[in-house]
Amino acid sequence: MPGDVAASSRPKHEQWRSNSALVYFVQSGDESAIKIGVAEKTEAYDTLQQAMEHRMRKLQTFNHTPLKLLAVRLFTEGLSPVGDAYKAEAELHNRFDNLRIFRRYTPGGEWFRVDPELITHVRQENTNIKDLGFRRSVCVAPQP
Repeated sequence: MPGDVAASSRPKHEQWRSNSALVYFVQSGDESAIKIGVAEKTEAYDTLQQAMEHRMRKLQTFNHTPLKLLAVRLFTEGLSPVGDAYKAEAELHNRFDNLRIFRRYTPGGEWFRVDPELITHVRQENTNIKDLGFRRSVCVAPQP
């Protein structure tokens, strides 16, 4: 019976589709831009919090000012949480297309200018990320 198939025996793409994911909103340190992206739970990360921390570290590596996690939207239920997260990300990218800093489908194409409409949306999305175990920043202050 299909419902009896163990997760480990499912094809990789079916396992991937059932992973939890999230859409995140990360603000640049100078507060001029917001990145809208996806982080997903994978074999490498047991939790979405670990996946997001890894993503923040990767993003921070290429930014000279401290990044700040503003909000997340969780996708943990349904047939394809990962697919749902990527669909939501694409819808947000389309909605705020006029605020894109770089052209779509180019490096940097997921960064958007800060704008009242985008900030209002982020505030509506804002779950209490601290209560969910997410860190706002991965930066550590330099030692004197």
